[in-house]
This record gives sequence, structure tokens and C-alpha cells, in this order.
Amino acid sequence: MSVGSDGDLATVISAELAACRKRGIDRIDVRSHNQVPVPTPELQRLAGEYLLAIGHSVKDRVAQIKHLLRDALTVFAAESEPDAEMIMALFFGDSQHHVPKSASEPRRTKAGRAPRR
Repeated sequence: MSVGSDGDLATVISAELAACRKRGIDRIDVRSHNQVPVPTPELQRLAGEYLLAIGHSVKDRVAQIKHLLRDALTVFAAESEPDAEMIMALFFGDSQHHVPKSASEPRRTKAGRAPRR
């Protein structure tokens, strides 16, 4: 995809991130009878360039994107920790070990239960 301006690029990356969040970041490569992998060309390019710049080699695109997001959110936390924590929870769950399968999976409370509605 050819992106003309920085504003266009931000819009494209934002849409790709939204698609990753909607599917669940660990499931963006799922291929089934009703799902195809989520296209993320600009996000992949950005993650690849970032990993090259910091001297890391990660082959899997999910791992590349997760690495970029975690590092970016760590830096963002210095500016706005509550916002960074919220975004981290949206993409990665409330812990490093539990990743929501999709945007529709309820977030867990610290006690491990889904919040009451």
C-alpha cells in the first residue's frame, strides 16, 4: 500500500491496530472456514523497521507486532501511565500471561472474575 502523507499513514496504522484488537492479537494469522489472516502491511513494516533498528530478530509477525506494541507502550507510560495501562490491557489482557482471544472476551478483575454487568 502506498501511503501519501503522515496523516494517511497514521490512519492506516490505526485501522490495522483496530483490526488486530478486534480479532485478538494472537489470532491475527488464523485461517479457518470464516476467517482469513488480518492484513497489516504498514504495521508489519513499522515493526520490522523497529526491530532492525534495535538489533532484534523476530520471525513471526505476531511476535514482531507484540514486541513493537509492548516497547511503545512502555515508553508511552512515562507520559501517561493510565492510558498506557489501558491500551496494554486491551491488547494483552490484564497480565502478561493472559491474552484475550477477541475484543468480545470480557476483561478479568484482579480477583480473576469477569466484571458484573
